[in-house]
Amino acid sequence: MRKELPSPHPFLAIVAAAVASLILTHTAFPWGGGHDPLNEIAVEHLPAPIRQMLTPELQHKIVEWSHAPDDFTPWEEQTKITLHPDDLAFLHSLGMNHPYALHAPRGQAANFILLTNAFRENAPERIAYWSACLLHTFADEAAANHDPLVHFITYGFKGGYQIDLSESGVLDFVEVTRTTEDRATIDNLLKDYAPNPLGTDPDDVLVKIMLHGLEANVYLTERGARVAHTFSQDASEAEITDGRKALAELGCYGIRTGVDAILTAYQFATSGATTLTLTKTIQQTYEEQRTTFLANRPLSHDAAYHGLLDTPAHHDSPAIGVILEPSQTMNKSDLSFTSKWLTSATMRLLRDTDTPYRPLDLRTLTPAHTQDPADLPVIIICAGALRPAPARQWLQAYAEKGGHILLIGGEHADLLGPLSEALIDVSENTHLPVTSRYGQNNTTYIDNLSIRFLNEFADEKPDRTFPFLHNPDTKSGWQKPKCNYALPATTPNVRPLAQLIEGTDTIDIAGVALDQDGRPMHIFIPEYLISPYLLTEPTTPFDPSRPTFDPIATRLMKAAIKLLRSEQSPAK
Repeated sequence: MRKELPSPHPFLAIVAAAVASLILTHTAFPWGGGHDPLNEIAVEHLPAPIRQMLTPELQHKIVEWSHAPDDFTPWEEQTKITLHPDDLAFLHSLGMNHPYALHAPRGQAANFILLTNAFRENAPERIAYWSACLLHTFADEAAANHDPLVHFITYGFKGGYQIDLSESGVLDFVEVTRTTEDRATIDNLLKDYAPNPLGTDPDDVLVKIMLHGLEANVYLTERGARVAHTFSQDASEAEITDGRKALAELGCYGIRTGVDAILTAYQFATSGATTLTLTKTIQQTYEEQRTTFLANRPLSHDAAYHGLLDTPAHHDSPAIGVILEPSQTMNKSDLSFTSKWLTSATMRLLRDTDTPYRPLDLRTLTPAHTQDPADLPVIIICAGALRPAPARQWLQAYAEKGGHILLIGGEHADLLGPLSEALIDVSENTHLPVTSRYGQNNTTYIDNLSIRFLNEFADEKPDRTFPFLHNPDTKSGWQKPKCNYALPATTPNVRPLAQLIEGTDTIDIAGVALDQDGRPMHIFIPEYLISPYLLTEPTTPFDPSRPTFDPIATRLMKAAIKLLRSEQSPAK
């Protein structure tokens, strides 16, 4: 359902027009054109003593410099700003040689120190520049396109595949700042806001600055589904309005936390606080608090999992185990960034087919608490890098006890018996659908690639092949379903399930490991085989706030689960 938008607010219409072109050029980066109105509104909420230090021109510069950190150009080669020699020396001492380095937690702490120094030295241009940069990186960490659901829309469905979604959908903060009604929503969200310093102890504040991304990510992922739902063609007017409000809330979060940080820097400078230093102790404290925060973050903070974590009582045992993890910050993950989408789709498939399943928190999997395959005969994991060693050891112990693993790779981590022995990284000598490098690097051959499904995965037309209707190697985005592994040689006790075809060349890419009696043990499926809408077009409207598999992936996942759950007769 399309929502008719009211007439634009006069001033914001000018801002929107000025930044419209930026949306296209900055879609690889957070918020895109939304940084401009976000910084503009932040300037309006700066405490009076700070605004009085800045001429109207410099206040406008905070908006003009709102995209400054999205730049890998070395500091010395910048054309829009010349850094003070002291600032440049400080950044180089930390190994931060270009503006993009300001995005990292250490970069934000360095940015805060530079802003404090600028206030202390009463240097208005430096105050404006470092304020603009800090507002940018703080806003990034709550930017809608960093939510796992909205990210798939931004760089996959909409930006990459050009899938027809509802025209009511919104992605960028600038899209909810264009009308008088939009601005009234923002004004209402900020009406009770009064800037508040982050603390009085410089070391504690620097730790808080570096931890900002963790809290911001929780705020973001709790709202991602509301934003994503605006792209559903079944969304009601009320739901679209709520999704637009959620997007405005994310922008206002960046405004509030950024202005609070600027005020804190001002107060440190004007109160005679000691010179701030980013010490090893501060960084160690940050790492310890980060570890504690992530260990205790509830899975329920990810809206991608809403409605899927509490399973019915009759799903207790035996059930299929589904391994999942919470979001962290930006693209950080221990599995793959895509795993939130695919794991959510997996649990929804199991729930909708009344198949007993049990969510398993990746962080709780340790070799000290192994799982009895009688209770969980099958484990499903979208592995990505599968970084945590304890989880790998847990899975290894589970497999040794006779448990079955359906692994969507990513890495296989030598967990799949004869299948792992046969899997080889072929990325150096094979045209794979997804490349390891950022950006779109497969355009010279992707149209020549297709998929054929074999044996238990076979299509009703056995010789049918499926070309890639949408390029999985998108120009931007962290959702690229990368898998470098294939099965280049025929191997005993491994039955192929899918092939990648290029001209007359074929290579097996998915398979099932068999025990000595020919019974299925484990299955490996590359992520790009079940990532949504690569081999097929949507035939019915779908809701991107509620991940589901497309028809091909649904068939493959059902076949894989059936294969591992059933008692198979020996292969002939």
